[in-house]
Amino acid sequence: MTHALDDVTPLEWRDATSDDLRTLTDLIEAVEYIDQREVTVSSAEIANILDHASERDDSHLLIGFGGDSAVAMTWLIGQDAEDGSSGPKQFRLLGEVHPGYRHQRIGESMIEWQIDRAREIAISCSDSDPDTDQDALEILSISEDRDERRKTLLTDNGFTPQRWFIDWHCRFDSVDPDSRTTPNHLEGISICPFLPWMADAVRTTHNTAFATEPGVRHIDPEQWLESLSVSTARPEWSWVAMTDDGSMVGYALSSVLDWGTDAAEGWTDRLGVLPDWRGRGIGRALLQASLGSFRRAGLVGGGLGVDFRKEPEGLGLYGSVGYQSRDTIVQFGLRETIAQASERL
Repeated sequence: MTHALDDVTPLEWRDATSDDLRTLTDLIEAVEYIDQREVTVSSAEIANILDHASERDDSHLLIGFGGDSAVAMTWLIGQDAEDGSSGPKQFRLLGEVHPGYRHQRIGESMIEWQIDRAREIAISCSDSDPDTDQDALEILSISEDRDERRKTLLTDNGFTPQRWFIDWHCRFDSVDPDSRTTPNHLEGISICPFLPWMADAVRTTHNTAFATEPGVRHIDPEQWLESLSVSTARPEWSWVAMTDDGSMVGYALSSVLDWGTDAAEGWTDRLGVLPDWRGRGIGRALLQASLGSFRRAGLVGGGLGVDFRKEPEGLGLYGSVGYQSRDTIVQFGLRETIAQASERL
């Protein structure tokens, strides 16, 4: 049985099955190695995508073969809204082409097929009025910020950058540890060690701090305690900001990466300051206190991941305490109404 991509690429395509896990893993590892990717996909993640694609009619995972060798793969994954709400039909797409088979318009053909297939599915399951201007389709994809080839491929097909996910790292052998890990004095604010009885107060502060942030959900007590109980959590390296009258206005919760190795690094899982208290140096002081904990624990440094809704400029808060940006991932999005999707098919 032939596939539509057979007609527009020099490859032969078929649906992937659970038996293809090793084939897909080998292909992706080869691409990541040759491209020197900073962010990689694990075999477990590929297995989850295979399971997802086999269970849903709105998802596809295909392999392209050049002779007997798998040299390309493309996945289109339908997903439900995180908050369970109604809204545009959502998809995530990704594709890989072995460098030896690039410059044959395979990547372009893959993404064109993915977008058209997403449109077909969205139209078939939409109950929106075709004449409405309400978005009925949303497709998301990601690219490393330094991958100009993929970013161009996405923008040429109508995608626009929406979010920037940046990992920041501070190594103690490259900064002055005393100046970076000692919080500055703040008038009316004390930076205090986190204690177990503060857990729910920190949760309330977190929910308030991010209440108006798009896509951030309220966390209930059960979810919060579960996040604090994972094996990598380090509450003893965590800090809170308290006012003189005992109100909590900020927090920094910590964990550890690569524990038990020479590369063990402290990680700030959650960092937040109440809106009315921002701009006073509280976030900086919390980061400094966290770095101090990591240093005293004998770690090589600290890190944290930050989600920006607009392209960041400069190093700002994180650079001021010795962090350097690394591993920047850009999320791109494409939204269409039913009328637009129908017209473009």
